[in-house]
Amino acid sequence: MPSIIGFDSKETHREIDGEDHIFPLGASIEIYDYDKFKYEYDKAMETLWDSLSEKRKRKVYSFQYFAKKFGIETAHELSIQFLRDIRSNIITADVYFTNIPENKIPEVYMYNMDDRKETKPIKDFLTTLIQPYSYICAWKKCSNEEEDHILWLDNFQGRSTVAWNILWGKKPNIFYKGDYCNAVISTADILAGAIDNFLIDKPFSRKSIGNILGDKLKLRGKVNIIGSPDLRWIVPVSRKMINTSRFLKHPIYYLITQKRPKGLEYKESIHQFEFSPIFDDIVNIAFKNNGAIKFYDRTQDFMHIKKNDRVIYFEETGQEIAKSLEKQNYIERSYYYGYEKIE
Repeated sequence: MPSIIGFDSKETHREIDGEDHIFPLGASIEIYDYDKFKYEYDKAMETLWDSLSEKRKRKVYSFQYFAKKFGIETAHELSIQFLRDIRSNIITADVYFTNIPENKIPEVYMYNMDDRKETKPIKDFLTTLIQPYSYICAWKKCSNEEEDHILWLDNFQGRSTVAWNILWGKKPNIFYKGDYCNAVISTADILAGAIDNFLIDKPFSRKSIGNILGDKLKLRGKVNIIGSPDLRWIVPVSRKMINTSRFLKHPIYYLITQKRPKGLEYKESIHQFEFSPIFDDIVNIAFKNNGAIKFYDRTQDFMHIKKNDRVIYFEETGQEIAKSLEKQNYIERSYYYGYEKIE
């Protein structure tokens, strides 16, 4: 039976010569039995919230949730406690990072398959790796190993690369908001957050991260540098965006949100909603059914929706869209939150 490996990544910041530089950092968690891991994850999270003397509202948490609610220092302490509690259920915990000095490679050449080529300063290129880094970490993991794995990735966006052209043949499962609803991806996210904060005032290196994994967290795993030798695999060869639709994990719980409150920007309103009791409920349902969560995009999501997905609306303004999807036979039924039980 192949093992399951969940991947997630994050944006990290380091000050170099008085200037803020952005780097990608990723982590992966390898397990065997997901049902057993879910059970142990749930126990570890329960212990964590008991230590806070606060009511636990959802089954799955991201590092960012802890950081926003309790502050970065407490989030770091909670991450360490959680990882120590769950570590006996982890086969390997790997970390990935990319930090290519400007004096070594000042720029990269992109889009070689397009009529119009482009060069980009290495500093700017590293920023573009943030969004697609979860799949780049998965590609790196698979390129170092011969055995087959079941790959679970947090959702990403990116342009076509040789690395993706290799990885898609592995048929990865891609979870919208995986760190909110999947125990393995959540654990990878928490590990990445903990590593970043262990080294908040220090540069990333194989030695420093290896010491954290082995000495401080007692986890078995490797530190992977995705560096200059990997550029030919991870630099986009085309401006064409990667199409992940065939790999999306279903059921997807599509949320048709309420009108944005006046005075709130779009991102602010989404963050507010993601901390709401409503969102807590949807997270728990998606976790129970091994699904994913996405805010419904009426311009394109109808092309990806499947019969076993769920469409949830919260007020009458969303009802028209939901019922339209029902009438056109995209879905079997939609749910009015608060009035109908969501399955």
